[in-house]
Amino acid sequence: MKKRIQFYLSLMSLLLFFSCTKDEGCEVTYQTQFNIEDGKEYCFPDGSILSILEITNSYCPCDVQCIWQGEAVVKANWSDPDGSVEEILIHEIQRDQNPRWIEFSSVKSSSDCAPVVEEFKIRVVEKSSLPDECGPGVTVDKNLYDKGPKDHATIIDASIIGDCLTISYSASGCDGNSWIVKTFDSGDVAESEPEQRYIRLSLDNPEACLAVFTKDISFDLVPLQIPNNGVLLLNIQDYDTQLRYEY
Repeated sequence: MKKRIQFYLSLMSLLLFFSCTKDEGCEVTYQTQFNIEDGKEYCFPDGSILSILEITNSYCPCDVQCIWQGEAVVKANWSDPDGSVEEILIHEIQRDQNPRWIEFSSVKSSSDCAPVVEEFKIRVVEKSSLPDECGPGVTVDKNLYDKGPKDHATIIDASIIGDCLTISYSASGCDGNSWIVKTFDSGDVAESEPEQRYIRLSLDNPEACLAVFTKDISFDLVPLQIPNNGVLLLNIQDYDTQLRYEY
């Protein structure tokens, strides 16, 4: 009898051990930045699972002359609660926003001659919070790109989720209610791999007040799609970060 009790106690301890091991570092929440590691799984409250398959990098070694600095890339699987699985890539530099609900946050790498990824942080947007529709489409027009309204605006941030480009910008004015904001594409396509397009935020600002306001605005990127392509790099005038648009 004593041996049987000891057996059950040992079994319960073992089950508790594996349960705790599974939960530790597994439960993460949407809209919150967290670090991902090679080979680990991250579980979300709705039952979705992000499985990290591999974190690789193409960083340029110090003893090699490279045409670009390289980047870290995460290969992973996203499992929905219904059991469907999608393979995804998360880029450090060429920010893919693919899958559409994952946003890159930051990467920390070692500084030696052959750098490796030490930390890769992301933020996952809950699918139900994604916009059903973007704002107006980006206008492809060389003349408007060159000569359309150019009142001063400072682009603070830009990101792509799905087919929506969201730009956070600031400008001076009385209340910003009379601002007319559009985006124009130059019509030029750089034949790189992936191909690149060039867009500009256009502000028509009739307000003479000196107060500064910050606003967010979204645009539909579908007009920029190139048939039989699937990937575009977007260069926004006066914004240093190149965005990767997958469709």
